[in-house]
Amino acid sequence: MRVAELASAAAVTPDTVRYYSRIGLLQPTRTPGNGYKAFNAADLSRLKFIRQAQELGLTLQEVRDVLEEAQAGASPCPLVRELVTRHLDELRGKIRDLTQLESRLASALDVWSNMPDGVPRGDHVCHLIETWSR
Repeated sequence: MRVAELASAAAVTPDTVRYYSRIGLLQPTRTPGNGYKAFNAADLSRLKFIRQAQELGLTLQEVRDVLEEAQAGASPCPLVRELVTRHLDELRGKIRDLTQLESRLASALDVWSNMPDGVPRGDHVCHLIETWSR
C-alpha cells in the first residue's frame, strides 16, 4: 500500500500518515526503484490502533510509550490503565472547572439583565465586567 491507500483504509489524511512516519510511529519500507513508502496490513493495524488510542485521549508520546512497551514483549495494559486513569482525572477536573464557570456566567447574566448599558469612559471599558465579583 502507498500513503494514499493506507490513509484511505484508515480514514485519515495522507498528511497524517506522512507525519506518523516522520516521527517514527509508522515505519514503512521503501519500494525498490522508485523509493515510494510502502505499507502493509500490520501498518494499517498499527495506524488504527494509534487513532483509537488518541480517541481515548492519549497523546502521541503516550501512544509511542505503549507501542514501545508492547515491542519490548511486556503487556502494555497496565500502562494504558495508568494513562487513561490520569486522563480521566484531568477530564473530571476540567468538567468541575467548567461547571463552576457555567454557574458564574449564568449568575452574571442574571445580574446584568437588569443593568443598563454603559458607554466606555476613560479607563473603563465595560462596567458589567468591571463591577462583577464572584
